[in-house]
Amino acid sequence: MKSSEIRKRYLDFYKKHGHTVYDSAPLVPNDPTLLFTVAGMVPFKPFFLGTKVPENPRAASAQRCIRTNDIENIGKTARHLTFFEMLGNFSFGDYFKEEAIKLGWELTTKELGIPADKLIISVYEDDADAYNIWKNIVGIPEDKIKKLGKEENFWEGGNTGPCGPSTEIYYCFDGLNDFDPDSSRFIEIYNLVFAEFNKNEDGSYDPLPRKNIDTGMGLERAAIVLQGVESVFETDLIKPITDKIRSFAKKSKPEAEYIIADHLRSASWLIADGVLPSNEKRGYVLRRLIRRAAKYGFELGIKETFLYKLVNTFVGMMGFEELDKAEDMIVRVFEKEEKRFAEVLERGLEFVEAEISQMKFKKEKEIDAKTAFQLYDTYGFPFELTKEILEEHGMSADEEKFAELFKKHQNLSRSSANFENDQIAEGRIEKLFEQFGETMFVGYTDLEAKAKLLDEFEQEHLEMVFDQTPFYAESGGQVADSGTISSKDFEGEVIDVQKTRGVFVHFVKPLKGIAKKGHAYTLKVDEEARNKTKANHTATHLMHSAIQEVFGREVHQAGSLVTSDRLRLDVSSPQAITDEQIILIERSVNRQILEDREVFTHSKKLNDAKAMGAKAYFEDKYGDIVRVIEVPNFSIELCGGTHVGRTGEIGLFKIISEKGLSGNTRRIEAITGQRVVDYTTALDKRLDKISSFLSVPKDAIETRIEKMSEDISEMKRKLGHLNAHLLKGEIESAVSNAKDLAGYKLIKVETSPELFKKAHEFAKNIDQHILILVSNEDGIHFGISLSDNLAKQVSAGSLMKTVLEQMGKKGGGRSDFAQTKVDTQDHLEVLIGHMVKGIKEKI
Repeated sequence: MKSSEIRKRYLDFYKKHGHTVYDSAPLVPNDPTLLFTVAGMVPFKPFFLGTKVPENPRAASAQRCIRTNDIENIGKTARHLTFFEMLGNFSFGDYFKEEAIKLGWELTTKELGIPADKLIISVYEDDADAYNIWKNIVGIPEDKIKKLGKEENFWEGGNTGPCGPSTEIYYCFDGLNDFDPDSSRFIEIYNLVFAEFNKNEDGSYDPLPRKNIDTGMGLERAAIVLQGVESVFETDLIKPITDKIRSFAKKSKPEAEYIIADHLRSASWLIADGVLPSNEKRGYVLRRLIRRAAKYGFELGIKETFLYKLVNTFVGMMGFEELDKAEDMIVRVFEKEEKRFAEVLERGLEFVEAEISQMKFKKEKEIDAKTAFQLYDTYGFPFELTKEILEEHGMSADEEKFAELFKKHQNLSRSSANFENDQIAEGRIEKLFEQFGETMFVGYTDLEAKAKLLDEFEQEHLEMVFDQTPFYAESGGQVADSGTISSKDFEGEVIDVQKTRGVFVHFVKPLKGIAKKGHAYTLKVDEEARNKTKANHTATHLMHSAIQEVFGREVHQAGSLVTSDRLRLDVSSPQAITDEQIILIERSVNRQILEDREVFTHSKKLNDAKAMGAKAYFEDKYGDIVRVIEVPNFSIELCGGTHVGRTGEIGLFKIISEKGLSGNTRRIEAITGQRVVDYTTALDKRLDKISSFLSVPKDAIETRIEKMSEDISEMKRKLGHLNAHLLKGEIESAVSNAKDLAGYKLIKVETSPELFKKAHEFAKNIDQHILILVSNEDGIHFGISLSDNLAKQVSAGSLMKTVLEQMGKKGGGRSDFAQTKVDTQDHLEVLIGHMVKGIKEKI
């Protein structure tokens, strides 16, 4: 039976039994506590928690999931995957154990036709109800029902909260005797969780008033059984990919083929769901998957980039609209990331070869574990590849010591990772939610409200929770409102608002008096700041639509920030945005503003909103009823933020910067309204200064700039010329304040990294100089220029190389000039200190 048929039969079966079938949610969940969608129940958490009420208490889905905690087992076992589809059926306070068990058994044995004599059941040892249902109602013989302990058959989602026993259906590949759930002879194909208890902080359990069902059947595992194969990698979901991989491979290594196929599936779906490679959180996981797959390609003897050539095979065989639409983007991201990794390998190979030469000279046979780890940690060079190259030269690596260093690195990484919001007292918020429900938000229509203080607690700030509030809580990229909270006995300034489970927590700086629970307060939002924020948020929507007008719908939002001061939009584009394209985007947005279009707000069911064409983004949360912000025939998005009533309220729109965050993400910053006027006024004043400095009439400069807006390359050249003149003046000014270093003038100037070489040219006219250049534009940059006579005594490039090597990096330069880029401000200070010290020692 094909996997597509298994999926269809499962969903049709539960639809026939009164379940609403949901589409798969994205791999990036609407849940700040989770990095990825790791289980089929994740999209339904609000229903399980009771914060939302479903229209139908019965649900089913085929949910795509990612788990990377067992990544080292991929390819080594027959069933581990980082990406999988979980077929699930759920009951939110409707049917319970008996019906869930009967439905699961009917689906497995009749609908899917898996022979009953090949199946064995496990139950929690203290769950007499489940045992009796299997034995007396379903008719399973006692010797085929195995009682297991809490570790195997009791589900807990955390230290406290809903939990309960589970029962599982196992398929046996041979005889049913000697049952062992961890044996490769058995494979779990169906898991039924009965959420019937609430675990308390003291470890005790109370019965839940409303009991839920959460079940799951892994599609890939079911395919093993129904297709008569021994591994998930032999099913029709993966085998076509491994066959294609073999057409590129020069060597045969099944484990490598399996890892590549698995990671290709995971990475492709992540990209389709809006994730792009980066060095943080989800983007880091994606980058690791792609590079790990590329590394295993190297082990198969594949020297060229090849992963992107596999995308068409995977997308074509899956038949999902989401993948079809994103195919071009997936291909581009894979190709670009592979090329970057190839550069990493090239740099690493140079390092390894240099180390091998040193080892041969010293007649050493084993590489130092710290050096091998530096290769891995600094260059991203795989340890397995280091070992392979060493073995070719009759050398080795100490795997045990490397493993120790790696474990220390992992522990350090884990200890520094803190995904909790330590500003909010979670336990108290939970109790407030259980007692009072969600905070009523009245801020769409009212900027002032009377409210009752439900609770207050001191942490870094006074944290206050009310029954209602006009203050917008930070979410969806929009920052929280500011304002005041007051009564006859208390006055405080609101500096932040956050929400958890719909409970708004106001972070307040007390100005007068003491806040008391149960008392009434006046909550007042800063109207000026709110109006500016509204204008910027609507302008963000307009800019996003304008970007898609210019680039196409495949370029989409990858993050946003909306404040009263400015707006920022990150977009998934592997290509830089040109100045001409920025002009087109600005014109499109300003056209909508000048036309003073009405901005409509609709409340819709989520599926109806999507049917309207509303765009939704992974960083936002959506319930059953969603808010749709529409500028007709131009922009329509799901959004819980605050917006203007007409586009004319925005006033003006101006993009002030565009830069790359990574190889696949661009960041655009813009301003609106009065800030555009202030911005252009500041530019005008700068023109006055430049006019005075160059003795060139201001109107002449303005004419030039107007002309240069039509010819952007010419504008950059001339502005560069003007900046160079200003830089020269800054250097001359710095000389008069220079420190003395053994008879040399030690000068420090901050400027753009593009002007470092120009600064070096200007400094040639300064006798006896050491010029330090720094910049924080697009990273942290450092440069050093030495006068000719000093460069004969000490080489800036050689000294730079030595210092960088001590820091685990590479670099260098000429004897009189060198520059580099470092990771942190601390690295910069260390680098400057060592460079100055090294020069002083050689003078």
